[in-house]
Amino acid sequence: MGRSFGGTVLRLIVWAFVLLVFLGVVTTVVGLVLGILSAVFTAVVVLGLLVLFGAVAAGLLSLFAGGDGGNDGGAADWFEAETSVETTVDTGGEDAASEAARLRERYVAGEIDEVEFERRLDLLLDDPEAERQFDVGDDRDRELDW
Repeated sequence: MGRSFGGTVLRLIVWAFVLLVFLGVVTTVVGLVLGILSAVFTAVVVLGLLVLFGAVAAGLLSLFAGGDGGNDGGAADWFEAETSVETTVDTGGEDAASEAARLRERYVAGEIDEVEFERRLDLLLDDPEAERQFDVGDDRDRELDW
């Protein structure tokens, strides 16, 4: 029995200290890796949200500002169409004809597209007085309806 009790206890204490240092190093490395992954994930999520909100804001600005000068059917065009059609319907048949002529000019000039032209013309023609003015002497539609 060449070993003493004190030497064995000392060795156990040294090995326990080495084990604690090793576990501390491993824990620190794992914590650093998880921290870096968390930071990268957070940055990706924040950038994604910023891009999403930017796209939504740009879309809303485009919608309410009428786009980049082209005719994209934005809200400004819609409000303009509603105002001009309501004004025309309220003022009578002669204005309806001039509004229809103005719509044709805007369509030919490329200010409004075909769908918008037809929509506005349909709204204009919903006025019975304006419809009579456009259909004077044209009985073909009445024959088809029978």
